[in-house]
Amino acid sequence: MAKNYSLKFKSIETNLDFLLLTYILPEYKEEGKTKEAAKQYPNAQEIAAAMLASGYQIYFCLNRASGIITSEDEKIITSMAKANTAE
Repeated sequence: MAKNYSLKFKSIETNLDFLLLTYILPEYKEEGKTKEAAKQYPNAQEIAAAMLASGYQIYFCLNRASGIITSEDEKIITSMAKANTAE
């Protein structure tokens, strides 16, 4: 993707009829973070804390039940379990 957000195309042989994608530029917003730090993805502990604070763990749980997992899932689960036992 170019700086002006126009797409640069290359010819690719494929059997796909349609491809849908979403281009995102990560910006993790949190008060007090510098502009450079805001470009960093949150770590597992931050994700777990945000899910627990919002009460919205169901999305994470349903993703896992559907086979949508990340390399950070076990750390997120551990962080949520620690936070729940600390209460």
